[in-house]
Amino acid sequence: MATTAGSPAKLDVCRELGADVVVNYRDEDFVEQVRLAADGHGADVVLDNMGGAYLARNIDVLATGVGW
Repeated sequence: MATTAGSPAKLDVCRELGADVVVNYRDEDFVEQVRLAADGHGADVVLDNMGGAYLARNIDVLATGVGW
């Protein structure tokens, strides 16, 4: 599981809750980091409770057509 957060403290909590990949969205490109962690394939599912502003990036990170 990969997750994003905006501070080191929040990323630590995500790790404690079981995240395998944590990305500080303020400092890193989450699409790039998730693709690196997934051997270039991207994410199977994106859950974003903020919506709108990240929609295009969320679509970019999806592993569309992989394994179909």
